[in-house]
Amino acid sequence: MDSLLKISQPKRLSFSTITSNGKLVPWLAAKGLLSYSPDNPPKSQNLFLYNQLIPNIFENPKEQAWFGASMIHERPDMPSALQEFWACARRKKIERIHLLYGKRKDMRFFAPIGVYAFKYFDRPLHVLIQNGSYLFFTPSSQPDLMDGYLTLYRGIGNNGTFVLPRFPNKPKRRTSQLALQAMKAYLDAVYSSFSNSQIAFSIATSLVCRSQTNHLNGMQEAWENLASEYSGPYKSILRRAFDLLRDSTLRQSFSLNKTVSQKNFGPNYVAIKTPISNVRICPHFTAENEATLVDPSLAEVIDSEGCQVFELPI
Repeated sequence: MDSLLKISQPKRLSFSTITSNGKLVPWLAAKGLLSYSPDNPPKSQNLFLYNQLIPNIFENPKEQAWFGASMIHERPDMPSALQEFWACARRKKIERIHLLYGKRKDMRFFAPIGVYAFKYFDRPLHVLIQNGSYLFFTPSSQPDLMDGYLTLYRGIGNNGTFVLPRFPNKPKRRTSQLALQAMKAYLDAVYSSFSNSQIAFSIATSLVCRSQTNHLNGMQEAWENLASEYSGPYKSILRRAFDLLRDSTLRQSFSLNKTVSQKNFGPNYVAIKTPISNVRICPHFTAENEATLVDPSLAEVIDSEGCQVFELPI
């Protein structure tokens, strides 16, 4: 696992998120110094600095950034939403909405994720937490959150069509059996990608590589390096199927913010509804509240503007 990324790992720290029963925690680690959580917050602020935990993450060795920070700098006279959230956690002034552990079950992967509510200068906010990635949003933007669902938006420019891949669930013929094997390999890779918080963070970042993430080291190839270990042994047709699963699914990032999708990536867009355990949230460097889907088959299109939606069986 350590060979997959060329990132130095500090001694004494465990980044494994695997519990004794094989489930995955949404924190930085299942045990040790980094196993802190909102119910057991740490005293040291250094545990919220990217470069304190992942040496050489930035191309500029002097650069520092807090978890959940964006490249769009916040007001210097106000603590960040992340700092205020953990301050509220120490005062027991937060509310747990959901706490889900990651796991594999049959042909499904459930992503680890925590959802909490707090007040940021008297303004109600919610936060998603997943292996060092944080997304902050207003409660009104996610009306189905209490029921365990997120509403996500994807702007598609002036495109008139949007294609949503669908994974196989019942084998009907030889090609379906191959697709199911590819799906199993894909889910194995997804489980591994969440089993180490350093790798989980790096892969989440690699899926939204753009100008705001050019200051990060060694992120672009993170998913490809991990996924290749699970697709190599299969025949060429299976490899093509696996590549299609990986590329078509994971390269589609969505936003929790409708305005971002319309103004930054529109005017055409689609809106989907999916379980909160079906997303990989992306670090907040771009300030666009992004997430990707683990399994697009678990996404329901609930709205679209300027485009037709087609489903693509894989």
